[in-house]
Amino acid sequence: MTDTPRWDLSNVYPGLDAPEFTAAVADVVRQLDELEALFAGRVAAAGPDAGNATLAPLLGEVIERFNVLYELASTVRSYIYAFVSTDSRDALARKRLSEFDTLSVRLQNLTTRLQAWIGQLGPALEAAIAADPTAASHAFILRETAEQSKYLMSEAEESLAAALSVSGSSAWSKLQGTITSQLSVDFELDGETKRLPLPALINLHSHPDEDVRRRAHEAELAALASVREPLAAC
Repeated sequence: MTDTPRWDLSNVYPGLDAPEFTAAVADVVRQLDELEALFAGRVAAAGPDAGNATLAPLLGEVIERFNVLYELASTVRSYIYAFVSTDSRDALARKRLSEFDTLSVRLQNLTTRLQAWIGQLGPALEAAIAADPTAASHAFILRETAEQSKYLMSEAEESLAAALSVSGSSAWSKLQGTITSQLSVDFELDGETKRLPLPALINLHSHPDEDVRRRAHEAELAALASVREPLAAC
């Protein structure tokens, strides 16, 4: 067996069960709650005819709130995944990832509502961009979002798709990662046979010895072939 690699993540949070990490997740929940309330109230009432004095500052505020939330949520999720990606047997990390998936669905739903709202503003969007510095600094993505909003499903359908992804596409992706990360192969290297996990075997693709690279590639293909059915399902 080889030692499990570990990222040094102490500069982010002390641990997955540390008060600092728990507080960060609680802050994500708080910001989600506030944004949902904002969309249910002021954003829902601010259509294209609301007037630039209302739309411009509201658009800037919504952008700033999303940026803060995205930065925090991305940090938390990346922190969790750094544990999962190096040890798929880490039960606590997998639990934290599943818990955070439910928050990710809420964030996805809010993102969809934002896309739909921006798309509904029509010509009023350009006036709001010109009037608010935050909106102006995000002009490209706002215009792109307005264009792409044409391809959204209804809010109910988008919400259903986001919820189903937890037990659908995301679950299959997790299964694929778990299966491949836990595969191990007996491999001869430097005169010694070692039991290498698949990621370590893949790292040998850049080994300076051509024979090692070839044998590592062949061993990888054989290992993947042994789990072809679940991987095909994934």
